[in-house]
Amino acid sequence: MDPEIKAVFASLAQSHTLTETNLRSLAEDTARRQAITESNIRALAEQMSQSDQRQRRWAEAADERAREMDRRLTAAHERTEAALANLAADVQSHSKGWWERMERIEANLDLLIRAITREHSNGKPPRSGAD
Repeated sequence: MDPEIKAVFASLAQSHTLTETNLRSLAEDTARRQAITESNIRALAEQMSQSDQRQRRWAEAADERAREMDRRLTAAHERTEAALANLAADVQSHSKGWWERMERIEANLDLLIRAITREHSNGKPPRSGAD
């Protein structure tokens, strides 16, 4: 065979070998990068799952705190309403008692005025201020 043709075939064989080596290297690099990418995807998925769990726990805790605050506010409101009702009843009772005492004093004063008026209308002289 002609040395030139041999050289071309040798060059083609060398190119083929280099191409196969490059393809193998490219396939290995692609496989390694794919493994890294899959590992990163798994890590991200795990982080997202953990983040979702933390967010869910936080929301549940916030909901529980809101329910507890609602319970406390409702209880405080009920105690305030009861205290105001007791205060109103006490004020009303005190006012009623005061009013009844005033009516008794008024009635006693009226009786006293009538008694004094009767005493003076029976012909007795009015008392002098010097006595």
